[in-house]
Amino acid sequence: WKLVNLGEYIKALAAFNGPVGRKELQELGTALVDNSPEEFCFGVLDTVKWIQGEGLVIDGVRNLSVVNSFRRLVAPTKFILLFLRTSDSVRLTRYSGRHQLSDSLSLIDAENHYIERETAALIPAAADIIVNGDMREEDVFSEVKLQIYNYLRGSKC
Repeated sequence: WKLVNLGEYIKALAAFNGPVGRKELQELGTALVDNSPEEFCFGVLDTVKWIQGEGLVIDGVRNLSVVNSFRRLVAPTKFILLFLRTSDSVRLTRYSGRHQLSDSLSLIDAENHYIERETAALIPAAADIIVNGDMREEDVFSEVKLQIYNYLRGSKC
């Protein structure tokens, strides 16, 4: 399966204008999605040269209009929305392990952005699968594979 990370996709688009921080990336992503969710999603699919019927993992979906656009664009291929539910403390610990303290503090500010609030409120309700993300990362990965396998076995793809 191919993999695309929406945050990395937005970073690549922003790189044309020089380095940017998390806040600017959020604003750019919001503007792109608000302008045309379908165009945004088509651009994502195009970057990985996705073709109908091919497996693809899209990491970092935070907006219902993006979910709905991907569902339409990949149809009739099955689109599964998987949500990793993690506690604030685990998310901050993992983020801090990858970024400097000042960036970790900006994570708290970033999570107050309306898209992050939408993610917390609406995406889990729309998810086909919810996995506890507070486990060790390797256990999370194993659980994700198991849940997807079980989901596909139980559905008529």
